[in-house]
Amino acid sequence: IMFDQASEQRVTLFGKTYIDDWFTYELPQFGLSVDELIGKYHLRVMASVIADKSLTPTRRWEGLQNYHGEIPRIGHKVIMDVDQLRKIQQYLESRRISDEAKKRKLLDTMIGNTRDVVLGVKDTLDFIVLSAMFNGGIVEFNEFNNPEGIRYTTDYLMPEANKIKAPTAWTDEALKNGTVDPVEEFLSVIQKFKNKVKFESILVSPTLRYKILRSKMLRLAVRGIDKAATPVRDDELNAELGRLGIPPVQEITKANDILKDGIRQEVTPINDDTAVFKPVGKLGIVQPAFEDNEIVEEDNVSYANMENGIRTAQWKVGESTGQVAGEYMQASTRALPIFQAINGIVNYKVNNL
Repeated sequence: IMFDQASEQRVTLFGKTYIDDWFTYELPQFGLSVDELIGKYHLRVMASVIADKSLTPTRRWEGLQNYHGEIPRIGHKVIMDVDQLRKIQQYLESRRISDEAKKRKLLDTMIGNTRDVVLGVKDTLDFIVLSAMFNGGIVEFNEFNNPEGIRYTTDYLMPEANKIKAPTAWTDEALKNGTVDPVEEFLSVIQKFKNKVKFESILVSPTLRYKILRSKMLRLAVRGIDKAATPVRDDELNAELGRLGIPPVQEITKANDILKDGIRQEVTPINDDTAVFKPVGKLGIVQPAFEDNEIVEEDNVSYANMENGIRTAQWKVGESTGQVAGEYMQASTRALPIFQAINGIVNYKVNNL
């Protein structure tokens, strides 16, 4: 199952991610280093172990230091083993299935594998962006969220003035008895930055959104005293905020599985304790560098450029390579999101103050 021109066109864009909506992609560049990005933009990148030339994951930890090398590589691969390939072959040889159905099945199988690896790469870029937005501009890849990859930290240098703590923790009890008023506190943040930035939305986790909807003060504002016991609906929340000149609350859901010692574990970049005030417009750019396999291609490997610097490779293994028979599909990119609007992003921390 190898690439052809028609299949490459079909997988140009599988589905939008947050980074697609909030960032603009630049064209790939040759030999682009982190130092060049640091000199041009406002960020700091640190790393402990960079295993760019290593064929196997490195887990060693040597302490954090400033990193000045190539842009870290994001990539992963999956294998379709011989049993899966045999099933497809049986399907193709069946006389009871039309040629058109066989062609569609073959293409859908290939597209599905390609989609999974490409979206896996884009999920990592989303992880970087959302981690920075929900955690004071800092993104850390460590043994917990990137167990088989490099360890590095990027600090996008969010201004300290943009990291605000609520005067009182938004505990369940405080929200229930009206000690804290989420709408009033959101309004105070808007007023503080009204001469500096216009906000487009307030990003929250599903957990924090639920807490806001259940808060006593919001129910009083929407329902009145007589019906304050009735929970507020999602659409009523944003209607009330809009009436007061507050941007809508946007629930952000992002969770992915990682493999740690062969076991799937879920990770999320979203912080339940923080509401993120996002400014209007694009947040920055994604600057990719050319992948190594675009400069030097290997024989017997099928390559395709998917979108925005993401490149796929597909190859077979078996007896000649001393491996179990199968077909690998890999997607990778060498890219780093750059926040050009970090000064307009505000973190409002409501718990674990």
